[in-house]
Parts: sequence; structure tokens; C-alpha cells
Amino acid sequence: MLIPFVTLLVFGVLTYYVIGPVMSDLMGGLLHFLNTIPPSMKFAAAFLVCSSLVMTTS
Repeated sequence: MLIPFVTLLVFGVLTYYVIGPVMSDLMGGLLHFLNTIPPSMKFAAAFLVCSSLVMTTS
């Protein structure tokens, strides 16, 4: 029972200290990008996404 506990502890610490900050920076960059898109381009992008979803589901 010691090996699963140590493995879980190691991967938990790695996730928190290594993967967590990287994902936080990626999400912050994506959020900044999405907030700086002009409103007219948001509608065009939404139309493209919706039309591609309709084309793939039919």
C-alpha cells in the first residue's frame, strides 16, 4: 500500500506545481485573446463554429 500512496503523492505534487501554472497561463492567454476580439468578429466566428457543427452532425 505504500507504492500507490507515494505514486499518487508524486503525481499530485507534479500536477499542482508543474502542470497547474502552465495551464493557468494558457487559460489566461486564451481569455485575453477572446476578450480583445471585436464584437463583429465574434459573430462571424460564432457563425463559422455553428455552421461547422451543423455540417458534421448531419
